[in-house]
Amino acid sequence: MKIAVIGPLTMPTVQGGMSRHCIEIYSRIAANGHDVTIMCGNAEAENFRGVRLQRVGMIKKGRWDRLSYGLTASLAAARGDFDVVHYHSFASSGFCFLPHLLHPKNHQRVVATIHRLEWQDEKWGRTVRALLRTNERITMNNADALIAVSKNLAVSGAQRFPKAAPIHYIANGISPIAEVGTEVLSDFGITPNRYVLIVGRIVPEKGIHLAFDAFDQLRASNREQNYQLVVVGAARDGENEYVKSLRVRADASGSNIKMLGTQTGDTLAALFRGASIFCSPSFHEGQPLALLEAMSVGIPVVASDIIAHRELMVEAGVLTAVGDVNQLATALGGLIFDPNEASRIGARGRAFITESGDFDWDRSAQETERILIP
Repeated sequence: MKIAVIGPLTMPTVQGGMSRHCIEIYSRIAANGHDVTIMCGNAEAENFRGVRLQRVGMIKKGRWDRLSYGLTASLAAARGDFDVVHYHSFASSGFCFLPHLLHPKNHQRVVATIHRLEWQDEKWGRTVRALLRTNERITMNNADALIAVSKNLAVSGAQRFPKAAPIHYIANGISPIAEVGTEVLSDFGITPNRYVLIVGRIVPEKGIHLAFDAFDQLRASNREQNYQLVVVGAARDGENEYVKSLRVRADASGSNIKMLGTQTGDTLAALFRGASIFCSPSFHEGQPLALLEAMSVGIPVVASDIIAHRELMVEAGVLTAVGDVNQLATALGGLIFDPNEASRIGARGRAFITESGDFDWDRSAQETERILIP
């Protein structure tokens, strides 16, 4: 089968969880003999891990990049000789009706995966938010099949769009964290087992500023115990005002807060392996890959009490009220002062990931293939 994938703006550079999901899933599907093409606004190579990368045009400035990409990618897929067109991200799927419209006789199957509800993001104004909600409605009403990466997204989607195709829950997988030493951490001025780790895109909806506020409280009350806050990740659009504001605060903290930008490979593995606590104070999530990976290696998690976190953590972490800096500081300080409890929470998280059996890329790819090619 010939499959067109629409979602990642850049490949093989990975900008977020959705892009990681796509390359893990489709490299496996391509290995099964299918011809897979990922449409990219910025294709940095012709092939990657057995998947063809095809560049399509888009407006690269402003907030219309995904809308323009969604249009050009949909037209390219509809005009191409593809059996299936698979959309990722509502920001890119508003033109998912085009494969049906331009192939009324030779029907192209349209599938969409729900990773999160982008219209919830704080950064959008009224116009863009309305457009994203329109894209969601178009997608839910036109897709021949739907996939959600979390149970809560599947349930909420079915409730809000009862006439949509059935939504299949297929979890993200977990890429194993390499068992590496932590010597490299000294290059960043970081002490192993004495820091709280955040990994993700540097955007307001991740709530990273709340962790900064919580660390300010801990330091002011002498409760941070010489722990550091280490932030790994970058914004998709570079050094925007939000990133700059965090960087100013990190610089003013001396060595208390470290912003390391994007890290990969053994360095990222070392940062996971050396962390004492993983923090995720997000306002919204779909199914956070970094949190899953932290749990998989037994790092205790402190996270905001949103449904995506509750679904994963159950009793395997500490949940704090969304946006509540006092609760976040108290939870972090509690685990810093009680390493035995932190160890118990980490062990419960690792057991949940191991025993569930859901979070496996091979399994996710097999289940996705069955939806794409029934």
